Amino acid sequence: MRDERLDPSALRFLVGHDLREAREQARIKQADAARHIGCTPAKLSYMESGKTQQAPDEVAALLRFYNVPVEHVDRTVTLAGRADHGTWWTPFGEVLPDWFKTFVGLEGLATRQFEYADGHAWPASNSRICDRAPR
Repeated sequence: MRDERLDPSALRFLVGHDLREAREQARIKQADAARHIGCTPAKLSYMESGKTQQAPDEVAALLRFYNVPVEHVDRTVTLAGRADHGTWWTPFGEVLPDWFKTFVGLEGLATRQFEYADGHAWPASNSRICDRAPR
């Protein structure tokens, strides 16, 4: 079942942020990273900003090139694979501003991935921690 509030631009934003951060931490120039996957620096810039779809195989190749831990590669590649699926607002995409699409998508991710208790956000997989949290 698809989450009606997920937004591909929100996922692309998160993937792009991870790509840029990993590249900068590895101290690799954008041109060198682009050459590694056989694209232009402009395309890589669009990938890092979340303005274009990030192919999971390109994301994996870049993160491995940056020597990112396997767990992080797997998580980010999974996010890239989930991006760009249809959303409830797709028919209105041309009239909705980008900030709105990203906001709705991030909100959908947050409500799906986290549970809120006592004013704190807890990862949904750790919801039992909420019961033991200091009050």
